[in-house]
Amino acid sequence: MKKVKVFAVMFSVVFAPVGVRALQADEGRIPIFGPTTITLPGHYILTRDIPDPAAPGITVITIASDNVTLDLNGRTISPVAGFTGIQINVPRKGVTIRNGRIVGGATGIISPSAADPASIRIESVEVAGQSIFGIFINNGGYVEVIDCYLHDLGGHGIQVLNSGTTFGGRFVGNTVERIDNDGFRLSGLLDGQIGGNIIKDFGIAAGGSAGINLFAGVMANAGGNLIAENTVSSLPLGTDDVGIVIAGSSANNLLIQNVASRNGGRGIRALADGTRLERNVANQNGSHGIEVGLAASGAFIHLEENQAQRNLAAGACGIFFVNGNSHTYRNNNTR
Repeated sequence: MKKVKVFAVMFSVVFAPVGVRALQADEGRIPIFGPTTITLPGHYILTRDIPDPAAPGITVITIASDNVTLDLNGRTISPVAGFTGIQINVPRKGVTIRNGRIVGGATGIISPSAADPASIRIESVEVAGQSIFGIFINNGGYVEVIDCYLHDLGGHGIQVLNSGTTFGGRFVGNTVERIDNDGFRLSGLLDGQIGGNIIKDFGIAAGGSAGINLFAGVMANAGGNLIAENTVSSLPLGTDDVGIVIAGSSANNLLIQNVASRNGGRGIRALADGTRLERNVANQNGSHGIEVGLAASGAFIHLEENQAQRNLAAGACGIFFVNGNSHTYRNNNTR
């Protein structure tokens, strides 16, 4: 007679911290089913959509820990009007959000604290239909926004607001369109990269907005950034807006191979000391193709092999020099 061996199998249920109702998933990923507060490091994954009725009057997901990866897993978060999709609170180092959609509410992703510099990466996320901001980071330390799609927003598309310290980062491969204010509004970026983005139909509700607005305020050591291969056009609804603005407070940047055409205002405003513009196209804008310098500063700007033609307003120039402080230029094509 055969003997039957019976083995006891033990199952271990791991409960997440307060505010997270989850079981440990394969490969150490912790599933999230509904509105959640994350208070411990780890790799979290959204397992179902979180629609409006599931998140009434609250932030849908709050991250309150360092070293958190949140994989939206192709799912959609839908905060109700006036509330936030994802909020990142202190501490906020090593936070990654990727691969999903945030639709509606006031702000898609926000990190509001000004006390602790943030280290945040946002990758392959669609952010749409917010009334205020798509992505807003206050006091960034190092910020990356990669391959995201932001559209139909009531405020700025991507804003990093630093007032006392510079920050590093990369903003690469994003598409931003149908935006009421600036596409990118970056304060204090140092040694960063803005590349391969498509920004269009911005400045719909706010006059004088910019597709890329790079400035530094009182942070005199900001700048040294690479702004390359971006395509920027404010039309059809942004009728008086500027394609790319490099403010006088952000120096020593390289703008290369950008296309700033069909903007309601100027194509490119390069106002900062030590800026180099090379092989950019600034055609068919509503004002000057490229405007260089400031009345009181903006010296030592170099322009080479840029094309600035058919800029439409009466009195508009291909390249317009606000001042004559030691600028250099060669082989530019203007008409």
